[in-house]
Amino acid sequence: MELYGLGMEYDWLKEKRKADALIPVRKAQKWTPEEDDRLRAMFRRGDMTYAEIGAVLGRSKTAVGHRLTRTDIWGTAEKKRDPERFQRMALYIRLITALRFQVNALGYEPYWQKAMCQHWSDAKGCTAGCADCDSCTQFQRIRPQYCRRCGGEFLEREESTFCPRCRTMRKKQAQRKWAVLRKRKGA
Repeated sequence: MELYGLGMEYDWLKEKRKADALIPVRKAQKWTPEEDDRLRAMFRRGDMTYAEIGAVLGRSKTAVGHRLTRTDIWGTAEKKRDPERFQRMALYIRLITALRFQVNALGYEPYWQKAMCQHWSDAKGCTAGCADCDSCTQFQRIRPQYCRRCGGEFLEREESTFCPRCRTMRKKQAQRKWAVLRKRKGA
């Protein structure tokens, strides 16, 4: 849209123009053989990043990276879809999946200490900032907690009032109560 095409220049229109200016010129267009040749030549030189190559070709850095992986960089032919290669890759993926399953079943973990450390988080890793659990100087054993309902001892990193077993029982009890109240309400 041309400047002042709507009579006045709105803020959202200015932002949209800025965003549109960042979109690569040749986005979603097929790669031509000439572009492939230029891409290969710039890549072989080795002095340009994907972003710089993309700026020259009017493509994004992601598009440049994907095109380099899809094409034969040193030749000119596009990689063909090969049914045998597909079967090999499928077998390879199955093998990796089976091996990962076996590793998990055996209970092998690279850092055995993380299962006992108060500072370990499955989502964030070590919250104390250590890179290697086995040589961590901030190691602190998980503190035991006591269930308010059954009095049993349990180990959890987060502060909790009830043990996992009692929490499950309380949840089921609440569900049964909700179902009974819901049934009375409908009757």
